[in-house]
Amino acid sequence: MNEQARPTSPSEAQPATAPPTHHHGVAPAIAAMRVALWLTIALAALALPLSGSDWTWRAAAFACAHAAASALLARRRPAARPYPHLDVAVDLMAATAVVATTGGFTSPLLPLTWFVTACALALLGHRGGLVVAASAVVLSAVHFRTTADLADVVVYGCASGALLLAAAALGLAESARERSSSLLRRRTLEDVEAQVEHLDECNRQMRATVRELNAVVRDQRARADDAAAAHRIIAATVDGTDPGALHASALQVLAEAVNAGVAALWLREPGSDRLVLRAAVGSVDPCLPHAQVDAGPDTQPHSVRKECEALLAAASAAAGPSLPAIPGGRATLGALLRDRDQVTGVVAVGAHRSGAFTEDHASRLSALAPAAALACRGIEDRVRLSRAIREVSLLHEVARLADTAGDTDGIYAAVGRLIARGIPCENCTVYAVDRDAGALVPKATHGSAVNLLDQMRFSMGFGVEGWLLEGRKHLVVADALREPSLAGAAVPPSVRSFLAAPMTVQGAVVGAIVASHARPNAFSREDLRLLSALAGQSAASVERLDMRRSLERMAITDGLTSIYNHRYFRMRLQQEVERARRYSLNLAVLIMDIDRFKEMNDQHGHAVGDAVLAEMAGVLHRNMRSTEIVARYGGDEFVALLPQTDADQAAIAAERMLRRVREHRFGAVVGAAMRVTVSIGIAALSEAGEAADRLMERADGALYRAKREGRNQMCVAPSVPASQEPEPPVRAAVRRLPSGQRVEAGREAA
Repeated sequence: MNEQARPTSPSEAQPATAPPTHHHGVAPAIAAMRVALWLTIALAALALPLSGSDWTWRAAAFACAHAAASALLARRRPAARPYPHLDVAVDLMAATAVVATTGGFTSPLLPLTWFVTACALALLGHRGGLVVAASAVVLSAVHFRTTADLADVVVYGCASGALLLAAAALGLAESARERSSSLLRRRTLEDVEAQVEHLDECNRQMRATVRELNAVVRDQRARADDAAAAHRIIAATVDGTDPGALHASALQVLAEAVNAGVAALWLREPGSDRLVLRAAVGSVDPCLPHAQVDAGPDTQPHSVRKECEALLAAASAAAGPSLPAIPGGRATLGALLRDRDQVTGVVAVGAHRSGAFTEDHASRLSALAPAAALACRGIEDRVRLSRAIREVSLLHEVARLADTAGDTDGIYAAVGRLIARGIPCENCTVYAVDRDAGALVPKATHGSAVNLLDQMRFSMGFGVEGWLLEGRKHLVVADALREPSLAGAAVPPSVRSFLAAPMTVQGAVVGAIVASHARPNAFSREDLRLLSALAGQSAASVERLDMRRSLERMAITDGLTSIYNHRYFRMRLQQEVERARRYSLNLAVLIMDIDRFKEMNDQHGHAVGDAVLAEMAGVLHRNMRSTEIVARYGGDEFVALLPQTDADQAAIAAERMLRRVREHRFGAVVGAAMRVTVSIGIAALSEAGEAADRLMERADGALYRAKREGRNQMCVAPSVPASQEPEPPVRAAVRRLPSGQRVEAGREAA
């Protein structure tokens, strides 16, 4: 709108410059000054000898009286106050008379003309002040003489009258101008109508502005609500470790944000192009199918969203009667969840409480979709981290089983418990390979005892057992009822899906682990990977435990006879001697030597001799109690440690041993059957107690007495009190040869 067409306001309708008006705050002060000034001049003219003082004080008195009357009139009746032009004219006339009578241009009162000019400026404005000043100059210039006479007074009087008339005329003109300007300022009807229209236009613009502000406020409030809802969605996934519960919590908050009654969440399965149902809230959970939605690269994202909406709508219809629809509304809404421009899932809501969704609900669901995608990503990251921590912990615990478990059965039982804790299965069974039978034998189970190996058969004729033993592959069955290779198999009703992983060590299968569940599609790729890792670690733990036990047996057993060796016997002898001393128990030691073993080696060879030694160890071991220890002492000597046995009981055991050795046919394995006898020396721990070395020396002495007296017999060493000096050894220093022969210093070899 230009300036000409724009309506004018009341303030703009007034003239640009208004006529000067009397200032009510200045006039009283000027009136007081005028009265004081003229009164002072009149008194000075009476008191001082001035030239023309008679006319001076009269002119000053007249001006003072006029000023006082004007001031009183203005004080009592401000509306009836005379015009200020008259006051200025009287002052100018009096000032001219005073100046003229007191010397003219040489008068000391000449500044009175400037005082009058100042009053005119204050009361009449700029133009009035200029007129008064010009008049004063003109009147002052009329008188050229310093003396005054009657003719001059008449001239000044006429000039003053002319000035008075001019001032009156000026005042009348000013009043007429004010009246005309006030009339011009009166607004006409057209001006009023124009102003009303202007005010209406202003009101319309203000209402439009208010509407815009309200829209902005609503938009900001909606954004704040969306931000608060997004914060609640993300906060709902902070506490907790169960991914299903976290997804359900976030979905519940999202459904409440859009005022939905039911909702469902589909997420992409890791490593595939399919969306799997992760959570559902409302009454549709039992009715919502667990079918997977294809979301491959060739599928349009909006088609995936519509398919999920259709699934939710069908589940809502199956769950209960639908609400009445509103024209133009939608029964279900869906939004895509994206992560780095890739569709990671779909969230769908339905069964709005008012019967339908509007575009506002669709916009808000789309606005909350990024927060839901971020929450799902946070859940996946947390689940992935938790799974990694759990896997490392489980693998560490399985690796430690070789050090903490007592035997392989303990490892199998612990592995079953750990797998049930790390994999969501209902049953878990650990099998070991029986090499003799060529089958898998169950060693431990956790949960319900389900033997899948006896019931699962595949079309190629291989069961789970054959699949694992021959193929050495992992076995995954998502749904046993829909597996073609299991057609006709007696599948247990409590098993719908299961995993199987072999336990291999250096390429050889040593066992298998089978986990099952009653729900189809119960296991994921991550579960299979974890089961495979645990199976491999379990096999390594079993192998390490067997190897450690084998090394321990090798350290304490003799390689030829497979019975305890000399080192282990000496260790157990020391322990049993200390135990017998502490608890006052009996203890006996037997030393057995094969008669004429050197001649046997020379006649039949060392191979036969080794076979005789191995058979002799077997005969001795079979005729000992479980609490007694038999060991190879060196060469052809064997020793036996009999705890809680006195000398008489040891003699009975030695007699039985002699009889068993005489009855056995040695060397039959190598084709050289022969009879072998032994000589036995017996020593029992004395009542007062003695050292282990002293006990062995007495038993060795008894053995040599038995050999000297004819072999194939036993000899019991007499007990020796602790205070008695030990008798010299029967044998001097003995040097043992690798062939098992003994050479005594100063004696003939036995």
